[in-house]
Amino acid sequence: MNYKSLWSLDKVVFGGGRKKFTPNNFTDEVSKRKGERIDGRNLIQEWKNKMESQKARYSYISNREELNNLNSNEYDHVLGLFNYDHMDYEVDRIRKNPIIEPSLIEMTEKAIQILRKNPNGYFLFVEGGKIDLAHHDNNARRALDDYVVFDEAIGKALDMVSTQDTLVVVSADHSHVFTIGGYAVRGNPLFSVVNTTEKDKLSAYNTTFTALAYANGPSGLTEIRTYNISNEQTQDVNYKQESTIKLDSETHGGEEVAIYASGPMAYLFDG
Repeated sequence: MNYKSLWSLDKVVFGGGRKKFTPNNFTDEVSKRKGERIDGRNLIQEWKNKMESQKARYSYISNREELNNLNSNEYDHVLGLFNYDHMDYEVDRIRKNPIIEPSLIEMTEKAIQILRKNPNGYFLFVEGGKIDLAHHDNNARRALDDYVVFDEAIGKALDMVSTQDTLVVVSADHSHVFTIGGYAVRGNPLFSVVNTTEKDKLSAYNTTFTALAYANGPSGLTEIRTYNISNEQTQDVNYKQESTIKLDSETHGGEEVAIYASGPMAYLFDG
């Protein structure tokens, strides 16, 4: 995000990355870690000062409780930074007690509540950004769990707006070299080892394999695997699916991504 947009266009900004907003001599009050800016600027304080000078109705928040308690009718500008670094993956977020970060669904709902007060309409951009990071780590479970939450955030938005006058567009900026296969029997758990009755569909070494895999990434094999992985905890959230070529980070894919649209002018989105 271009920080200059904080002073001009953006009325609602939710996410993580407080360390990028504060100088390296500033201690974050939640994580107790130093900021990372080397220019000495505290963009959070600058934003507050700007809001004060404009006599704007504003609020700065840093956790889920503050978001849920925020009265959307009382504020027009809200900056919410809920993590010193990246936001947590959903499966890790919900394990915290108490839960510190809001979900993507909760942030989407609150953002719409604030923005829809504008009689001239609004533009809201929502990203399930951690899906990408999990794929780069060959961690399909975290990627797909975050995708489910992204889908639920879309559902929340559709519940809150009227597609008679609001255009909702869903897409991705790229794909990943991620695949599902293996001729597993019906009901085979998605994250488990493939169970197949077709003998010719076993690997060349008659070894077991998962239905989910990557073309490349950090879990790439350095030699041919001739042992079974049936006893490995493939459904564990930390399990990294196998990849063909070993790289420090999995890469993006090359195929075209889907785009979906509902609302005014939705028919223009095609291809």
